[in-house]
Amino acid sequence: MVSMYSDSFSARKSGDCERFGTDDWSSPGVNLEGRTRIYGAGQGIEELPLVAGWVCDITCLSIRTTTAAWTQGWYKAGPMLWSPPFCSSSNLVAMSQSTSPEVLIVGAGPSGLIAALALLKSGVRVRIIEKIPGPRIGQRGSGIMPRSLEVFEKLGILDAVQNMAIPAPPMKAYTPASEGTPASTRIFDIFPYKEPTPTCPYTNPLTLGQDHLGDIMHQTLEAYSCEVERGIELISFVQRDSDTDDGDGYVEVKLAKHSADQPGESTLEVRRYSWVIGADGARGVVRKSLGLTFLGETRKEEKLLVGDIFIEGLDQSFWHNFGTVQTGDFLSLRPTEVPSLFSFIFAGSSVDPTINMDDPNTLRKHILEHVAVRGIKLKDVVWSGYYIINVRMVNKFGEGRVFVTGDAGHIHSPTGGQGMNSGIQDSFNLGWKLALAIKGLAPRTLLDTYTEERIPVIAEMLDGTTKILNRTMQRDDTAWRRDGPLTQLNVNYRWSSIVVDEQAESSAEEEEKVDPYGNYTDGRLRAGDRAPDAPGLTQCRPANSAPARLFDFLNPTYHTILLFLTDDNQHADTLAFLPRYPKNAVRSIVISCAGSANQEMPGDIDFVLEDSAGNAYDCKAYGAAIAQGCSIAIIRPDGVVGAFVKGVQGIQRYFSNIFLDSKVPH
Repeated sequence: MVSMYSDSFSARKSGDCERFGTDDWSSPGVNLEGRTRIYGAGQGIEELPLVAGWVCDITCLSIRTTTAAWTQGWYKAGPMLWSPPFCSSSNLVAMSQSTSPEVLIVGAGPSGLIAALALLKSGVRVRIIEKIPGPRIGQRGSGIMPRSLEVFEKLGILDAVQNMAIPAPPMKAYTPASEGTPASTRIFDIFPYKEPTPTCPYTNPLTLGQDHLGDIMHQTLEAYSCEVERGIELISFVQRDSDTDDGDGYVEVKLAKHSADQPGESTLEVRRYSWVIGADGARGVVRKSLGLTFLGETRKEEKLLVGDIFIEGLDQSFWHNFGTVQTGDFLSLRPTEVPSLFSFIFAGSSVDPTINMDDPNTLRKHILEHVAVRGIKLKDVVWSGYYIINVRMVNKFGEGRVFVTGDAGHIHSPTGGQGMNSGIQDSFNLGWKLALAIKGLAPRTLLDTYTEERIPVIAEMLDGTTKILNRTMQRDDTAWRRDGPLTQLNVNYRWSSIVVDEQAESSAEEEEKVDPYGNYTDGRLRAGDRAPDAPGLTQCRPANSAPARLFDFLNPTYHTILLFLTDDNQHADTLAFLPRYPKNAVRSIVISCAGSANQEMPGDIDFVLEDSAGNAYDCKAYGAAIAQGCSIAIIRPDGVVGAFVKGVQGIQRYFSNIFLDSKVPH
């Protein structure tokens, strides 16, 4: 049974045309003068009558077919202006929508969901699909680093995450008795607690299963009238692009919607989008279709068995480790936010692929053999699977109108808790740049900086997590520490071509080495770094007596220009110049020292703040740059300091790399 339909079209008079060829899918201006021809491999030709003399601008062409019919070659037809002899009306599906999405996001893991939320918050219409028919199950990568918490705050999901997540518990390592040595336990912190600071409100990682994190993101999507379409798989795509900034181009995708009620039956759809983001994982279609390299290594000797299981009687205030990889009996049981639920990892020779781990009883028996704690009861197994460690990354994060993010661009050892967090940062970096391009404010070259900025970070991340893996396999307890650079608070883009730092130039310093994770920074805030917070602000205009912090005013849909008033610089020229920038993309904030608030500011300024607690002017925040005369900071939508400059020329220089020439005042 094959049925074919088109959901949206407009008609006009034109000449003649035929449709054929395996790569020749629906396109605008198709002439349907009297007939259309459907070509199927080995099927011959089927000619169908049409209303003569009309052309259809096809925006979506779909084919419902059994898997067998698809592989035999039925793949296209003209728009559904007729009822073909092999169609039944019950199989026709209406897919019209009043407003077409501009971006297709393939994959609904954390990276895809963050990309969707970032774009939706900027007013960009998206469609997000996921080939898995049901919700994702299991904890999987659950560590949420402080830098990701800041992203969650900007996207409006932090409160929900904090309400559900738990702090990472201390590790309890069990050493079995050996000849002359009694059994023993060691307790140590994986994430030593750190007090929040004025510049860093979130200093401690949290853990939350990806299933529950996904639930929070899905609920937030619904607030934008967007939901994940499950059971839809990307088959292929082709790009048509003019390489200009005028928006003339598209990506034509072929999708298959698999029937949940009738296995083997799919609805095939052809649709065009301005952009595509591949968040479809390491085995996804997007990266492969783009032809991006995925160089690295596969460490087959370090196979893991992972999953989640309910255990009664095991203390959930500790992360339990039994045995060692070297002795082949390593088992890790990490408590989760769900009472009695533990996430487990087997490593070493205890991972025997010949054992049927799909049988819950076999798995429970295997776990009991390795747990050196009496009186526990193993209950339901939520999920389990084998995991082979791969360390790989792409050579670039996109081509033309198609990009990759998260595991579609990099995979690595789970040690270090960097995978999901790096994918979140990928998507947040891409989101604001793509939004500006879609709105016609930014040149296509801005999108090139997605690769420029993220490739060095990911390369450093792969190197660091591999070193942690090697130390873990050697039973180095320090390898379990997850503080320091792993919080990602020092991840930076200081080398980026769109970053402007006049304080570095004025001090005639030599160019710094690329240090993506900030391992060698001297503590001074530079352009390209994460923008620090500053609590204790007083909002003078518009007046608001509620306590305020700088993060309250940073928004993922705007650049925010901070003008710090000093005795030597009241920024009169700058204040007169700023209104020339697009109001839907740039906000301006004047900040004064404690006790020197000045409300006599131009009406075009969005906010006037007083640094009542002195945190913004502190040398650990923006004070060092201010002392060098760079009293203007431009904060990017992703919370990165895009520029430290002295005046109008510096602002123009920065935005000349962000906005189209027509949008940059001269």
